[in-house]
Amino acid sequence: MTSADVKRIGIAIVEHAGRFLVGTRGPDGPLPGYAEFPGGKCLAAEEPETCAVRECFEETGLTIAVERLLLRREFAYPHARVDLHFFLCHPADPNTVEAQHQGFRWVPATELRSMQFPEANEPVVDLLKQLPICRWSRDHVYLFPSRIEPAELAAQIYSRVCRTNFTEPGFCVVNLGSTLSSVEFRQLMVNITREMATVHERQTGKTLIYVSAGRFDQQTTTRPHLDGGPEESLLMLGYEPTLVQSEVEMSDYTRCAQDLGITPREFMAQHNPMFHAGFELLRPYASQLNEFDVSAYQIVVINNSSAPIDGHSWLGVLHTATILTPDESHRRVINSTMIASASVGTSDVVSAQELDEFIHTSLVRRKGYDKPHLDDDVN
Repeated sequence: MTSADVKRIGIAIVEHAGRFLVGTRGPDGPLPGYAEFPGGKCLAAEEPETCAVRECFEETGLTIAVERLLLRREFAYPHARVDLHFFLCHPADPNTVEAQHQGFRWVPATELRSMQFPEANEPVVDLLKQLPICRWSRDHVYLFPSRIEPAELAAQIYSRVCRTNFTEPGFCVVNLGSTLSSVEFRQLMVNITREMATVHERQTGKTLIYVSAGRFDQQTTTRPHLDGGPEESLLMLGYEPTLVQSEVEMSDYTRCAQDLGITPREFMAQHNPMFHAGFELLRPYASQLNEFDVSAYQIVVINNSSAPIDGHSWLGVLHTATILTPDESHRRVINSTMIASASVGTSDVVSAQELDEFIHTSLVRRKGYDKPHLDDDVN
């Protein structure tokens, strides 16, 4: 068989928010009823990448962008020898993913193994099982504002964090550089929260209230966890510049729960990642904050909810920190606030006086947290 007898095939592995676009082969072609990814034969002189994009649009109506070549392999079927090019792709416009795609549907990675694909596709299905399920672009997660406008930042944070579906990450990082003072930083956190309450009221008819506010030196590695709070809540954590190196990671336990067919609360009861089995189950749903910058003032906002997946409640994520260089001679100061969704008119748990003290205090909590042998001090 000559190279001219080998059919070049471009195949689009279209991923969005941990799901892949999969269809079913029709009854008139080879391997009827098998699962398939969008793709087909290259036209004369057509590159496989171009073919994958074209075929995906023709078969599904979805315009895609190619990220990279995931796998290339030749395979001999009884009816043909094929040169398969599998490209990892994403929707060019995420707003189009909810549309009908002509017989194709979005399938979670955990479901791929139970589907019957052509034999030639088995290695790429194995690869997809190893990919992180939750992969977000830099723009989805990080904000680097050139100017500090609380209302503008609040809108950007709210859309990323206060999600009711899986098109947003449920967390974000605002890098504010290193020129602020600590008091200015905390005042900005409060101002952004007030603006987020305005956005929340406009969108839901509810408001946001403070549940807690405090400052502490956190230098203990944690497992993925929720902070105890109301069913719909978020954390706004203000990290001050430090010499203590750390890594921060988010885990989409709500997405994992949905893929398992259980509620978020059931996930935490049955697969708590504080234990090894739950931790390993959650690993594919983890997103490390690779641009977390310990030299800068940063606001990390996290959806801390445990609400059901019902299309209108907030969908939470777990968070964890790994302390790489703990050092009691330095501080890793976190200005921590918990904020909850509540009916308009509900009073803040944190009083106005306590919130003002949170903004202006120089006290850093150490004693009674993770270093009981140390006294609280000022920073």
